[in-house]
Amino acid sequence: QAGQATLLAGMRMSVQQLLSILFCVTAFHSVLGNVQDLRGRLNPQSTVQDAIAGFSQSVADAVKNVDFFDNTALNPANWPVDVFNYDDVSKTLTIGGSYSSSVEIIPSLLTVTGVSVQVTITVTAGNILSPDSSLRLSLTAFVVSGTWTVGSVTFDLTVTKDSQGLSFAGAPNPSTIQINSFLASLGKATFLPAGLDALSGLNSFSLQQTSFSALYSKTKGYAVTFSGFPTVSGWGSFQLNVMLQRLTGQNSVVTMTAKFQSFSLASLINQLTGIDVSGVPVIGSITLPELGLIISSADLHPALIPTSDVLLAKAEPFQMGVTMVTTFSLVSGSTPTTYIIHVNQGNVTFKSSTGQFTVTVGQLLQTVIPSFDPSTITLPPGLPDIFSITISDFAYDAASKSVSVTVSLGGNVDLIPNLFTISDPTITIDVTLAAPRTISVTGDAGWQIGSTNLPLTITRASDGIGFVVMASGSRLAVGQVLTKFGAALLPTELEPILQSTGLSSFDIQNPVAKLTVRSGLTDLELFLSGMPQVSGWSGVTLNSVVVKKGNSKAVMAAGFDFANTNFAQLVRSITGVDVSVIKMLDQGMQSAVVISPQSIPGVSLQGTVLSQ
Repeated sequence: QAGQATLLAGMRMSVQQLLSILFCVTAFHSVLGNVQDLRGRLNPQSTVQDAIAGFSQSVADAVKNVDFFDNTALNPANWPVDVFNYDDVSKTLTIGGSYSSSVEIIPSLLTVTGVSVQVTITVTAGNILSPDSSLRLSLTAFVVSGTWTVGSVTFDLTVTKDSQGLSFAGAPNPSTIQINSFLASLGKATFLPAGLDALSGLNSFSLQQTSFSALYSKTKGYAVTFSGFPTVSGWGSFQLNVMLQRLTGQNSVVTMTAKFQSFSLASLINQLTGIDVSGVPVIGSITLPELGLIISSADLHPALIPTSDVLLAKAEPFQMGVTMVTTFSLVSGSTPTTYIIHVNQGNVTFKSSTGQFTVTVGQLLQTVIPSFDPSTITLPPGLPDIFSITISDFAYDAASKSVSVTVSLGGNVDLIPNLFTISDPTITIDVTLAAPRTISVTGDAGWQIGSTNLPLTITRASDGIGFVVMASGSRLAVGQVLTKFGAALLPTELEPILQSTGLSSFDIQNPVAKLTVRSGLTDLELFLSGMPQVSGWSGVTLNSVVVKKGNSKAVMAAGFDFANTNFAQLVRSITGVDVSVIKMLDQGMQSAVVISPQSIPGVSLQGTVLSQ
């Protein structure tokens, strides 16, 4: 052919013979078209690597480095030359070969038969027949092709190597595959999120007009993607992508993604999960112009093949369960925002893709409850006007039929100046939609006591005015509590004796605190329990209280419950005095002691012996 020359399958000639003939006819620009008589004279030992090296050692080295992850069957040095083609117009050289045996490319998943290789080299200067040293050749492509068979489905594949790993592309024959049986053949019999095994027909469906792509990295793992049009009753026509991913050392994950146009949010949630949100304010009547859907059997992070769809990409990394991503106005008149809507085990949560909502707490609550009056909710003093702050989370719980609105305040807030400061508080307002409709408010924050930060929750006190704080942690120094509240623990007259036992400063392991602040913020009680870490003590529990009334000094009473210590042992461990000669004191194995600098009427401590 004009401008081309080809040695077809069956030619056998050594590289040296081939080059000597080609170099003899450099004056003929299309001389490769006249080498048909070379057929049959190639050396049977000639390989693809040999043929490339005859033209450019640098290109041969580049090809050699395309090792397909040390898969010796794909090493170009093992491939007999079948095709040699030079196109003088495009200045490209193609060398190809075939391999008779099957090749496992992805361990335990993908084995290719009927394998062939094609190496494409581009001539960037000079003439392919010229021995001129300025001749430059570069590796353009190294493509392996073959057939992958799974059950009754056959894929014609091409495999390329790049910086990410091995990339696969192809199409199945037949083009319709039964997705659940196909995934089962690949070792993934269950591919829907837990609790959604019969997810609206998606547990068993066919995928039509299917295409295939995959990525395999020796160090990271693999991801296999099937794209096509599913046959799911009642869903109409839409394109679905099904990805099977397995990262090295992890379980496999199946993730399905799709896009829909003009869809009712309530209708889609009901079809997918059976949850009826049609009567839920805000979300029950929303019709969306465009919606992305993600269904994942587990959290997918990171994704080896990130989605190329702009809308779906806003929901990455994908979570286990059903996720929808769409742009709309959450309440009338608000700025349209892209929301990530996640449905899992009866909970429907809304998050902004940017992390910022454009709706205030007050706007949303007045949409949920048209008659909502912010003045009916009493919050701890020191908090800003939360109803004018944009929300950070919005959710619906199908089990309790309640809506929750969360606002994150950030920073530090002094609820009781110089005494009770919380960090990074979030306030959640729960509204029960079923009659009788109720509203409850809780807060979460951190409580800094000395160098310790305890996670806490805040709720309203039973009087509707004060508040109750519950906090817990792994360790807390009792000295930091005394300093924080300005309280005393040891009676003055016994301080020298008790200090020697370590009771003036000890740590509490697994502390649990309950702070009750009465109306007016002047009266408070802090109950603190845990395991006191006092030298020589074991099996002891602490139940203590700090009481502050009005402007008076705070007082602490610490109760220690000794489950395995009799009274004589207890006295000896605290005071050093031996009272075992009094036999009645040296009997039994339960005792307790309460230490306080003064009496605290009206307060009781919990404990095996303390409560008595």
